[in-house]
Amino acid sequence: MKVLTMTEGLNLNKKEMNLSNKLKIIKSVFEKQGHQYIEPYTTTHGSVFDGKCGKHKGLYYFHENNFYFGLAKTGNIIGRHKTHRPKLNVDLRALYGPLKIKKQVKYTFPKGWRDGVRKFIIEDKGIIPDNFIRISKDKIKPGIMDYPVIHKVNVKDLKLLVWNLDHYTSEEIKNLESEIIEKIEPYCNNETYKKRNSIK
Repeated sequence: MKVLTMTEGLNLNKKEMNLSNKLKIIKSVFEKQGHQYIEPYTTTHGSVFDGKCGKHKGLYYFHENNFYFGLAKTGNIIGRHKTHRPKLNVDLRALYGPLKIKKQVKYTFPKGWRDGVRKFIIEDKGIIPDNFIRISKDKIKPGIMDYPVIHKVNVKDLKLLVWNLDHYTSEEIKNLESEIIEKIEPYCNNETYKKRNSIK
């Protein structure tokens, strides 16, 4: 784990932005919102998942392929990554939780995430189905639980940038995340998914 420092970059076209350009934009959002910029540290999803780092609030970025930008505004970043592992593995049973009728799934699997996992993480075998069937306004039952998964990458090795913002309020962290997502458009984030599908 090491702190990443800013490097130079000039091209700000969203489709062609390299990492240094995205970091310049992220830094500008911190400054626009009245914060001194905090340099991120570099790590992997596996290290966070295993609790080797991330025992704090803050922001994190799966920056390869501009995959996903997330936050931990009340709990810690480790906890957030516990919810991401079953998505990255397309573990529909783990995402549903106990296989019984209930109000909601254990972890949601948004369509933006499903698209991103199919595009970048696994060999694409077609649309990832819902793992639940809604049987009433406030009740669901188990849906499809099996989906063929062959990983193209080792999810433990997915690279992360992490900003330790333990001294920020939950509102400050959320405000940063919202504006950063709007500006860099990470592939899996719901806001980007909606933009992508409104253009089609």
